[in-house]
Amino acid sequence: MRAKLPRHYEIAQTIPHEMGLGFPNFFFHEERHVQGQSPQNARHYYLIDSKRSKVLARYYAFVKGSEAFSPGGAPFGSLDLAPELRMEYLETFWDFVEDDLQRQGVQSLRIKSYPFSYAPYAAPVLHYFLLKRGYACTQLDLNYHLEIGSGMLQERMHPSLRRKLQKPEGEDFRFSVWQQVQAESIYAFLAAGRSRKGYPVSLGLDTFARLLAQFPEEFLVFLLHQGALHDADNWAALTVAVKVNENILYNFYPVDAARHLAWSPLVHLHAELYAWCQSQGYQQLDLGIATDGGAPNYGLMRFKKHLGARETLKPVYFREFGQG
Repeated sequence: MRAKLPRHYEIAQTIPHEMGLGFPNFFFHEERHVQGQSPQNARHYYLIDSKRSKVLARYYAFVKGSEAFSPGGAPFGSLDLAPELRMEYLETFWDFVEDDLQRQGVQSLRIKSYPFSYAPYAAPVLHYFLLKRGYACTQLDLNYHLEIGSGMLQERMHPSLRRKLQKPEGEDFRFSVWQQVQAESIYAFLAAGRSRKGYPVSLGLDTFARLLAQFPEEFLVFLLHQGALHDADNWAALTVAVKVNENILYNFYPVDAARHLAWSPLVHLHAELYAWCQSQGYQQLDLGIATDGGAPNYGLMRFKKHLGARETLKPVYFREFGQG
């Protein structure tokens, strides 16, 4: 039986901008990012505590034919929960979400959720809740992150990586945050580096350039370079990172140049990026998954573990309505 919400609770599909959030905000869940994720319009859902002017739950989904999904084009898109939200009120809220989606003709819903480390209190609750509702966990990836502490990253590194922090004689590379970015040259460097390792660039050039231009405070480019910053011939390694919120930086696209592989520039880049996170007050550096469709990439797992990273789960949920 559906629980009746308290009088000061309200389910809405828009919220006033001055409304506070009862959970950590994730950039990929913000409406300004969601709007550009898919050609389809997103449907937004909020559970509001009007007495405290606070959002207790938030979700968005895209509808395409009989399928609903989140995210559109993003690393994740899932349900945000306030720690104090009672389970019976979450059930009532989610009944509304599912009923509304089914009224749009939706027959299935796929949710690609965030790593458990992003919301240690909400992620296990959400996992329990969705499985209880008849969702299946159709994919489970292993995500890696570095917890930002007071010491240097090399203190946590495996000795085999620590030795690689010794630069070759005559190499004088600097670490920089590039403010006036050139999307085309960065993309070409990314594409070459990822192709060498057998990976595509998940974003097209137009989308990549738009995101860099539209969100300069969130999409950050870090370079290990020699000489002029704008000349790609001077680059040893770079990464594009995303500010998820004030506590989490997502290391999105780390790549290196083939001609510098002998001295492992990516190890140097991660050490510098970790130090930068310390200086900016971040608590977590997300290194991303080390699995492909749930299947392990052993070399990538070993590299991230040797950097000192910890594992956490990153699930995908799916349900066909009318089944379960």
